[in-house]
Amino acid sequence: MVLAADLPTALRGRVATEVARGYARLGCTVVELPLAEASGVEEADGAAVLAADCGTIECVVGEGLPTAAEAVRQLAAAGWEVSLLVPTCLVGEAHRLLRGVPARLQPWWLGSDDDVCFGAPEVP
Repeated sequence: MVLAADLPTALRGRVATEVARGYARLGCTVVELPLAEASGVEEADGAAVLAADCGTIECVVGEGLPTAAEAVRQLAAAGWEVSLLVPTCLVGEAHRLLRGVPARLQPWWLGSDDDVCFGAPEVP
């Protein structure tokens, strides 16, 4: 089980790397950077995977879901298609924080072989 306050940077990085690989397989140009840098929300802890030629940003939450939600709001307002990837234990809270925001939520978890698994995207 992954706790919201204990999401190590290395684990967050693994999730972002898997997302980036998926876009690279589609032939998209991919850039990984800190969520704070991508969104302009200084307090936003997390990673962002930009697939600029697709107009998409996938945000992997770190500590502090409320600030990640604010980052998602800012990115959506700027015209990006935004997804927030959250550990399954945070999906309910993420729905509450992003209700009405034009974004998607996608749960993730570690599988039995310690691989990163993704659930279906959801609309908050």
